[in-house]
Amino acid sequence: MFCDKEFILILIYLFVVSHVYSNEGQFSTEKRLQYKDRVQQMFYHAYDSYLKYAYPYDELRPLTCDGYDTWGSYSLSLVDAIDTLAVLGNSTEFARVYTIIQNLDIERDINVSVFETNIRVIGGLLSAHLLAKRMNVPINSTWPCTGPLLDLAIVIANKLLPGKENKLKDTPPLLFLTLSDSPRRKKHIQNENERF
Repeated sequence: MFCDKEFILILIYLFVVSHVYSNEGQFSTEKRLQYKDRVQQMFYHAYDSYLKYAYPYDELRPLTCDGYDTWGSYSLSLVDAIDTLAVLGNSTEFARVYTIIQNLDIERDINVSVFETNIRVIGGLLSAHLLAKRMNVPINSTWPCTGPLLDLAIVIANKLLPGKENKLKDTPPLLFLTLSDSPRRKKHIQNENERF
């Protein structure tokens, strides 16, 4: 194993190499601002097109300029975009979308992808919840421990748990699941658990 002196020398070497070969300093302030503006333009082109042609569907089909539901009809692109609105500093649009996604209907008897719902819906809701204060959205006195988007994320996460909790050891998780409390959901979970 390395002694302390060798370890420190390796760290110094890695620092110097990473500094020499990094992109830091290769772009002028003007060039960085141009790239920043271009990224914002690209985001708003996609976001505005989604709102114009596809909302309230999950995603925009770029070739046909219409919307379609991919993983549950939860306006996934809108939920995905809210944290980017915060990063770009658009507090007005953030507040508008924040209000809209508080009212997502998660009781539809539609199969959703457990993975996509986890990363896109729950991830988007949690990000928006944590960014709400910075974006001057009215929050309650118990924030960050409570809030409408956090509450919704918890409800959805609890509905996804059967997708992860197969009763038999070494069985794969469910790929699809309905979030509604329908008899079809219960039968689907039971059938999947019995499959292995």
